[in-house]
Amino acid sequence: MPAASTNGSNTIGCLIDGKAFVGADSHVLFGSIKGIDGYYSYASGLSVDGASLSNDIYTYIFLGVRSPLSVKQFLLGGAANNLAIEYAGTASGDYNTDSLHQGTVTITRFDTINHIYSGTFEGVITDNSSSIKHITSGRFDLKQAIHKNKELI
Repeated sequence: MPAASTNGSNTIGCLIDGKAFVGADSHVLFGSIKGIDGYYSYASGLSVDGASLSNDIYTYIFLGVRSPLSVKQFLLGGAANNLAIEYAGTASGDYNTDSLHQGTVTITRFDTINHIYSGTFEGVITDNSSSIKHITSGRFDLKQAIHKNKELI
C-alpha cells in the first residue's frame, strides 16, 4: 500500500476484502495502462481512476465526486458521487455504491493552483445481486497532468 500523502505523488491504493490493491502502470499488448489517472473540473467534479494488472486480471477502481468540492468528507452512493470497481480478464464483474451500499471519501487536499487532489476513501460496493465487497484503507494522491500550452488534461 502506498503511504498516505498530499504532495501529488500519483499513488492510489486500498484493501478490497482485505487484499491490497495498488495502482500500477502496466504494459499490455496494444499499449499501456496508467496506475493512477484523473482530473478535476468545475463542471464535472473530481474523477480519480486506479488500475492494476495481475495474473491476467485487470482491476480498475473509479472514484467520482461531483458535489461542490472542498477539504471535507463526502458520501458515496448517491446520484452525484460514486465508488466503483470493474474486473476484466479471467475474472470479470462490476461493483458500485448505490443507495443501500455506500461509502465515504475525505478530501484532504484540494489544490486547484498546483492541481493536487488527495484523500481517503472506504465503502461497501455491490454487483446488484447478493455479492458485496468491502473497500477499506483507501487513499489517493493525484497531481493532474497539464499540457505544454497550460491546458489541463
